[in-house]
Amino acid sequence: MKNLLKEAYEDSDCRAPIFFLITHSVNILDMVTDFHQKRMSGGGASKLQYFSLGKGLEEMVEEKMAKAAQNGDWIILENLHLVEDWLPAFEEKMSKWKGSELNSKFRMWITCVPVDNFPASILEKSIKVAL
Repeated sequence: MKNLLKEAYEDSDCRAPIFFLITHSVNILDMVTDFHQKRMSGGGASKLQYFSLGKGLEEMVEEKMAKAAQNGDWIILENLHLVEDWLPAFEEKMSKWKGSELNSKFRMWITCVPVDNFPASILEKSIKVAL
């Protein structure tokens, strides 16, 4: 599993989130937290922020995403499937990620269970990992 995270990280960049297609019983928080700590032990100062998504959190998550992108932090968005109504707004935010507003250290880790009608552009821009 550690090699899988490392490969996904190396394939990603600040514009390409790592998208975990998971079963309901999989929790990536501990795996990503451990990986983040090991990556940052060499002097990196980025923070890891975690959000378990649900209705009503979208605006706050958008603000945290924008700050994380500027600061070069890592952010985990768990349960993206629970905010299907927000996915078009999330998709739009991703499409606007450009140059100076993104710190090259920024990484986004996303989890989602398989759902119908998931926006293809989110998947196309992401590094996909099935667990």
